[in-house]
Amino acid sequence: MEQKQNGDSDNSFDESGINTSVEQTGNDKPEKQAEQDKTNEINKKPVKVIIEMPSNKTANIIAGVSAGATLVLLFLNYLLYYQISKQTTSIEESASAAKGAVEQYRLANKISDSNYKLSKRAFDSSAKDNHDRFKLDSNNSEKQMAILKNQFAVENEPSLECNSFSVNTLKEDTNLIIIFNISNLGKRAVEIDSTKLFYMILLAPPVNPFNDAAYIKNTFTPFKRYSSRESPAQCVFTSANPISKFLTTGVYATYMKIYFWGEIKYKNNISGQQMVYRFMVQPYKPPSLQYVIIENKNDSIKRIKR
Repeated sequence: MEQKQNGDSDNSFDESGINTSVEQTGNDKPEKQAEQDKTNEINKKPVKVIIEMPSNKTANIIAGVSAGATLVLLFLNYLLYYQISKQTTSIEESASAAKGAVEQYRLANKISDSNYKLSKRAFDSSAKDNHDRFKLDSNNSEKQMAILKNQFAVENEPSLECNSFSVNTLKEDTNLIIIFNISNLGKRAVEIDSTKLFYMILLAPPVNPFNDAAYIKNTFTPFKRYSSRESPAQCVFTSANPISKFLTTGVYATYMKIYFWGEIKYKNNISGQQMVYRFMVQPYKPPSLQYVIIENKNDSIKRIKR
């Protein structure tokens, strides 16, 4: 150790690098030096580390605790596995149920679709049958309606008739006067529009009474009256010229006869059609009220004695 002079402090270091120098100042130097020496001795002693091992009892306790913890962990793992297995089974059952539900739904849809097709087929067939039945009923209804209309038209169709015919006056140099009725045999009254009346005194009857030239040339005269079964229209005919003695004698001697034509225009109120009634009357010798009438109705000629 090298000592420094000229008042420098003496610092000394031991082997461990601890400063062992002691400044001596006054009365504290001996005490401090003693403490320093003691410290140096302690530092020079070797350090011993003592590790105490646990006793057998303590080790058993630790082992028991570890085994218990292991069992607890195993139990918890088992519970976790059980829960997972249970959930897996539940999921599989749910999946199976869902799959079954899907299959049932598909089957139900298939059955429903089949039922729908059957129902639609039945509905279409029923609709066709109803349509055909309705069409048939409609045709039958139209036919029945046509029949009813025809029956109504026939029942209410006017049918004119000349009756109550009489020669009121047949004298020489006197106008011939003939009175007769026009009756409607139908159910409804008919309006007579006009008449065309004509007579001739002949030795022989005309071959075609409704095509006589003189009769055809005659004109219609307005005759606005209604005729029905209960209220016939009365007609009074007066010749334009007096009857000569020759003709009067011939009629009363029966080698000559009076021929009287009539043509009546009237309207069918049911159909609105204008119709014509034609007739020719051959009266017996006055004052007899008998006569023969030839009627032309609907282009058919009938000879009737009244």
